[in-house]
Amino acid sequence: MDSLFYDGRYAELIAYADSVAGSDTGLVKLEALKFMAFAYVALDSSDRAVEAFKRLLAVNPYFNLDPIYTFPGAYRTFQRAQSELKIENVPSMDSIKTLLHAIDDHERKRRLRVYSLVMPGLAQIRYGQRARGRRIMAGFLLSVAAWGLTNYAYLRSKEAYMEAREPSSIQKTYRTMDIWYKLRLISAVSAIGIYVYAQVSF
Repeated sequence: MDSLFYDGRYAELIAYADSVAGSDTGLVKLEALKFMAFAYVALDSSDRAVEAFKRLLAVNPYFNLDPIYTFPGAYRTFQRAQSELKIENVPSMDSIKTLLHAIDDHERKRRLRVYSLVMPGLAQIRYGQRARGRRIMAGFLLSVAAWGLTNYAYLRSKEAYMEAREPSSIQKTYRTMDIWYKLRLISAVSAIGIYVYAQVSF
């Protein structure tokens, strides 16, 4: 039937679909009525298309068309038939599968966030975003290492400042201590920022 439809042989398709729908049952009947309705839509006979869709819905009121793969005219006509029969739009199997996949993906991400709390970037790596996860992890480890080094240098410079006695020495050691203090602060903020980013961006 689909070959008749795509070849534009609408009258022949309607006659064939009508005979199939009258003698067959189940999925074959539904398919015949669907293509019959499609053919009527293509012939700008919307009322007859609605009647064909109504016959289809009388067999299976839970039947639905996927709006992505159905041409707009047919989908609007199908919705009209549903409306006239007071049938609420039922989600298609594809949309249900998409929803279930989204729920499963959300649950998987929720479980993986525990890894990100332990080590930023680890959750992304386990989720399959390896390059991104490695960048986050490398940035975090470098920031932590930078904080450790700058903190050590700051403490040493602070000791030198506290021991200084000459005015020139006090001024010099204070400037050095201040530089290490600011670098320590920058590395700490960087590490915290990367840690938070790893949590909220996953």
